[in-house]
Amino acid sequence: MESQTSLPFSAADSPPQKLRLMCSYGGIFIQRPQGTLCYAGGETRLVGVERHSTAASLSAFTGHLSKTLLNNRPFQLKYQLPGDDVDTLVSVTTDEDLENMLEEHECFLSAAIASLSSTRIRLFLFPVQPMQPVWGYVLVYPNADSWFSDALNCAGIVQTGQPVDPGLEVPASDNIVRSDDDGSVASEAQI
Repeated sequence: MESQTSLPFSAADSPPQKLRLMCSYGGIFIQRPQGTLCYAGGETRLVGVERHSTAASLSAFTGHLSKTLLNNRPFQLKYQLPGDDVDTLVSVTTDEDLENMLEEHECFLSAAIASLSSTRIRLFLFPVQPMQPVWGYVLVYPNADSWFSDALNCAGIVQTGQPVDPGLEVPASDNIVRSDDDGSVASEAQI
């Protein structure tokens, strides 16, 4: 007797009303010895989202994720398509971006069901750092190979236009340089 695999829905059926999304937050991007980036630390959770209510608009969607995962803190949302590296994260900043992401999710889900494999879009939530009112942060790159992972990890840190002295001695560790209004520069441990 042939065994049949039970699927949540067939490729001909409409997608489920509740989406299960893999969300990662609280970690950092690090560079592996082979030169590829990976996400380390933090948490990864599957979050259920109602397709036609919670995911109807970006504000409702991000509000739900913020409440569920980040204790109502604001964040920037990016996602990784299956098979892509983390250096090709896609930003979600508008309702159209959200709709495109959900359509991609449904396409990958249908393809995964047809091939009996498991494929998910991975969401990354980057908490937004509060902007400093008096001085800004500027990233310093002691290791030229780490600039991209530094940029991903500090996505919420904004430079407020304060110039940095090009002759500044850079320590060997990863640091952030603080530039005060009076033009003085001080080094701080990474946030």
